[in-house]
Parts: sequence; C-alpha cells; structure tokens
Amino acid sequence: FDLELIEVVPRTEFSPPPSVESALFRIRRKAEPCVQLRHHRHFAGLAEYALKRPELPVGVALQGIFTAPQLTRLFKNLGVDRHAPVCTLDERQWGATFRTMLERVDALRWPKPSKRK
Repeated sequence: FDLELIEVVPRTEFSPPPSVESALFRIRRKAEPCVQLRHHRHFAGLAEYALKRPELPVGVALQGIFTAPQLTRLFKNLGVDRHAPVCTLDERQWGATFRTMLERVDALRWPKPSKRK
C-alpha cells in the first residue's frame, strides 16, 4: 500500500482534546507489490535475518546470504552505501534485494523464517 499524509488535525479540533495530534491519510493499494504474495515467507526470512540487528551495516547484515561479488553488484544496483544501517533500506531497495536473492543466490543460502505458533 502507498500511504499519503493528507492533513494534520490539531488536537484542539476534538472535544475533549486528546493528548496527541491526529492525521488523515490516504491509503492506496499498489498496482504491483515489490514482493509477490506467493513469496511472502521467503521475504519474511530475509527481513528477519537482516533485521536481527537493525543497526548493522547493510554489507554485514547480508553477508551470510550473499557472496562478496553478489554484494558488490547489489550495492551498485541499489545505489546504497554498504556501511549504511540495514534499517535504512527503503521499500524499493528491499524489493530489489529480495529479487536479487531469488535470482542470484542458491536457495540453500536463503534464510528460513522462524516458525510462529
């Protein structure tokens, strides 16, 4: 989904006024998601693996999945500094990282999502 901030609504517009400001957002379904629904478990595994320590540099967070040459190519395609924290990747960059994993990384190296009860 795409989220768009339409308007901030001051708390003084309510009676009684709440302790926080409010906002109106427009939510639109994307025509094409960055990650196809059929891949959601594999993407969850990637995100869970890479974000165990969100402050780690992208290069360190992904090094157990991608080889050094694959990482070099990935950083060039993403236009991101390998030393930037992995938590700063945006939606487009996560989608590109995932597609690169699917296309270039042997499936045996893909991280498995944790099993939730």
